[in-house]
Amino acid sequence: CDYIHWRDFFWSPARTWAEVRWVARRVYMTKDQLVKRFGEEIANVVPLGKSGPKDTRDDSPKYDPWNKAQVFEIWCKENKKVYWYADGTDVILDVKDDPLQLERFFPCPKPVAANVTSSNFMPRADYIFAQDQFNELDEINTRITWLTRAAKVVGVYDKSAEGIQRVFNQGTENQLIPVDNWALFAERGGIKGQVDWVPIEAVVNAINQLRQYRQDKVMQIYEVLGISDVMRGSSRASEPRRSRSRRSLVAPASS
Repeated sequence: CDYIHWRDFFWSPARTWAEVRWVARRVYMTKDQLVKRFGEEIANVVPLGKSGPKDTRDDSPKYDPWNKAQVFEIWCKENKKVYWYADGTDVILDVKDDPLQLERFFPCPKPVAANVTSSNFMPRADYIFAQDQFNELDEINTRITWLTRAAKVVGVYDKSAEGIQRVFNQGTENQLIPVDNWALFAERGGIKGQVDWVPIEAVVNAINQLRQYRQDKVMQIYEVLGISDVMRGSSRASEPRRSRSRRSLVAPASS
């Protein structure tokens, strides 16, 4: 069995897997592989290109041996045929009648698809069920970041008090800073009388409140996605089937 990247697997629009009319996979083939599989005449009409992300800089050689063609292998259940088509061509590379003679025709089982609906067989990420909560969580984290930057020790001091500045510029652990006129320094109230700090109590309180709100928002996301039930290992008859299915995959089997 071959591994197929999820971006290289396709199927027809349908409500359920039973209604799917065709499935296809995309493979990247070099010029030599095209010649070996389809013959030189067909290989010459298939355009080659980079198999990876497109680069705006066109500095590659005209005949790059690493260039590959995008070939689609399409299994059509309606007429029991397999088609090979290359992107950028107006001809079918090859057609074969039901090569495997399988009961359900398709050469692959039903793909694992999460969160499909009864009207569209298309997987959806868990993120969409809690998208609003995730956006709020991002906003909370942004506010906490900005408030944390604002929560710093900033203040003003009497410019004439040189000892005050030396305390912060030169002071280290267990070191005393001499003052030229102690009596005058004490008369002015000492350090408390000549230094005033910007109050940050409101900022700290806001950070604490946001952290609590963030925790509540995380728990809300856990509830929406069913993660909290997985962590608790509990089950309710009224809970969504999606939550029970996720827990059955995550929770360990009992001995």
